[in-house]
Amino acid sequence: MKENKYIDLSLLLTEYTPVFPGEPNIIFKQYANIKDNTYNEHQITINTHFGTHIDFPYHMIDNGKKSSDFKLDKFIGKGKVIDIHNLDLNNIEDEDIFLLYSGHMDNGIDKLFNDVPMLDENLVDFLISKNPKMILLDTPTPDKYPFPIHKRLLENDILIVENVCNMKLLVDKKFRIYAIPLNFDKFDGSPCRVFAEFK
Repeated sequence: MKENKYIDLSLLLTEYTPVFPGEPNIIFKQYANIKDNTYNEHQITINTHFGTHIDFPYHMIDNGKKSSDFKLDKFIGKGKVIDIHNLDLNNIEDEDIFLLYSGHMDNGIDKLFNDVPMLDENLVDFLISKNPKMILLDTPTPDKYPFPIHKRLLENDILIVENVCNMKLLVDKKFRIYAIPLNFDKFDGSPCRVFAEFK
């Protein structure tokens, strides 16, 4: 029997993982250690939109749905990579989850917030017409202030997962996506573990 294979699409979270400009820095602090306490434990202070993370409608819409308003199946589904530099919207079939590959993450995490490519309005119209569960981006944002694309997608219950890596490994493959947020109650966003499963 052939085993399923997995590709991790999530950034490694460290004290050096960059945060969105203007947001507070992450803090990792050791709270206990084996020598003094007989166990190791750390305290973590992070933003809900740190690293690879998911945006819920409440992030941009005052009365929008929150983290706890979605069932687990919203975060799992068949995926398809779309190269935003070589768009042929006529040949893209319906999928649960679209991964929008720009190549931006391939430049290195130290350049994550430099020259971020924005999504084209025609592509956004197409995505909304397909009504996927989520879109995944290899960028930290699909747009700039005042974030009209964020709002259009989230108003249509299309969740946004940002800072996804390793997308190029999935081009032309068939796979399932798992983008699992922490089980926060009534939050606007959450770091998540994202991975692809394929045979």
